[in-house]
Amino acid sequence: MKRFLTTDSLEKVFPDKGPKRQLKSYNMLKNEMFHFQACFYSKTLVWDCRIELESEISEFLSVRYVEPMPSHLYNRGGDRYVLKRKNGSSLYPELLRPVRHLGDFARPKLWTTWWITVNGQQNALPTGKHQIRINVYGKDKQGGEGKDIKIDSCIFELEVIDAALPKSDLRYTRWVHFDCISHQHSKEIFSEKYYSVLNNYIKSAVSHGMTMLYTPLFTPALDTRIGGERKTAQLVDITVNEKGDYLFSFDRLKRYMDNAKNLGIQYYELSHIATQWGAYACPKIIAKTPDGERKIFGWETSSVSKEYIDFLNLFLEKLKIFLDENEYSEYCYFHISDEPRPEHMERFKTLHSVVIKHFPNVKIMDALSHVEFFDSGVINEPVCSTSCVKCFKGKRLKSVYYCCGMGVQHLSNTYFNLPSLRNRILGLQLYKNQMEGFLHWGFNFYNSALSDRQLNPYFETDGGGTFESGDSFVVYPYKDGVLESLRHEVFYDGLQDRCAIQLLERLTDKSFVEKFLKELKIKGFTKYSRNEKKFLKFRKKLNEKIREKVQTEVCYE
Repeated sequence: MKRFLTTDSLEKVFPDKGPKRQLKSYNMLKNEMFHFQACFYSKTLVWDCRIELESEISEFLSVRYVEPMPSHLYNRGGDRYVLKRKNGSSLYPELLRPVRHLGDFARPKLWTTWWITVNGQQNALPTGKHQIRINVYGKDKQGGEGKDIKIDSCIFELEVIDAALPKSDLRYTRWVHFDCISHQHSKEIFSEKYYSVLNNYIKSAVSHGMTMLYTPLFTPALDTRIGGERKTAQLVDITVNEKGDYLFSFDRLKRYMDNAKNLGIQYYELSHIATQWGAYACPKIIAKTPDGERKIFGWETSSVSKEYIDFLNLFLEKLKIFLDENEYSEYCYFHISDEPRPEHMERFKTLHSVVIKHFPNVKIMDALSHVEFFDSGVINEPVCSTSCVKCFKGKRLKSVYYCCGMGVQHLSNTYFNLPSLRNRILGLQLYKNQMEGFLHWGFNFYNSALSDRQLNPYFETDGGGTFESGDSFVVYPYKDGVLESLRHEVFYDGLQDRCAIQLLERLTDKSFVEKFLKELKIKGFTKYSRNEKKFLKFRKKLNEKIREKVQTEVCYE
């Protein structure tokens, strides 16, 4: 194989193995984000190795270095559609970091890979065919004192089609963990300096398709050991006066919601009003009292106690006024608690009755595997795991999620050890199964399981040994923002696939698209063609079909 070549974004190029296939040309729509990779193999150490791009569309191009990252837990006994079947420690192509000013070392007898992005999101690309020449440089002597020499070059041909993806209508949320941002960046939660960092996390999320943002009315009662606490992240200010009355201020909540809206967020996922996995207790709630600031609710208080129900009634009454006055009510979704089981039904009914008293048209979107909660109306916007959609057979399920249990039956996920096609296929699965929403729990969870300790995600990518690497985050903390993972980019490619197939449906009809999709053999969330070459040909053909239909439509006009 050639020692310098380009390949597609579905390849996970391991330094000791190199790419399985070569991709010299492709097409894209003018407002999407397209990725490919440049891979270089050297028999000897190359100092200050870097690539430079020459193209008439160079202003739309960017380059990042693909950094292998460690994993110590990458196969928990799932199916066989994985990259490595035997568990153990390994490195995976994963982190997309900025290229260094002087370049990087190209290690001897290993592959070095760069991730190249063509971005038409902000300004549409010029249509037509474009050549991108990629030159690889290095020093002619070791020690960095030699002269720059051009070692090799190759050309990638990109055709930009005169058609644009429609705006995504997917309600997509991936939980942002506010304490993790604070820990990693040493910023006090919701301070001005914190917002400067948080905004970069939100920008990353929005630019990768996220439309809904987790909103911590109170410190999220998520991934916390019973009796334990996570750092306070509470947007509602509460004062308890000498008479014991509750007074609420929503100034900080308004700032948060307005800020998110300005960054492109459309929906707000209001934090859970009870603890995870059963709604047994209250979330941690802090208030100013005559005796100083203290916790007024937490693990020690039942979620259905009179004290908490009285508090909820007062709080929700005031929250309703705030949301209505600021025209946010219709964009808010509520949570009670994650994944309730049948024995939690009465507790859920009690909490549900309090919520609907103040929000009669409430949308409650808890993660759900037991259909009884949907049938009873306690959860009217269920988010079902992709492994459990059969439980809702015959019912109108609108949203799904996946998490640490979805490494079986070829289900999609963002684990390190999964082929990128298994990550990307979700976009077309969401379309085929008529899903309007998707949820995942870990945009940036940098704690161990149950938040017992903080982790460095550059070294511990598996939640301290409890999650498969890649389950708990898709971005890495970096300076005052984030670095993307290869997995985050590929996931967004899948969302773009969904938008592209929706565009084709608008240009034709549902039956036409159903026939067009047949070659991928998508059925539910477990069956689909796992042939990467076939998938790449399919998306290329999809773009060509869109061009054909757009031109036909223009002619008719």
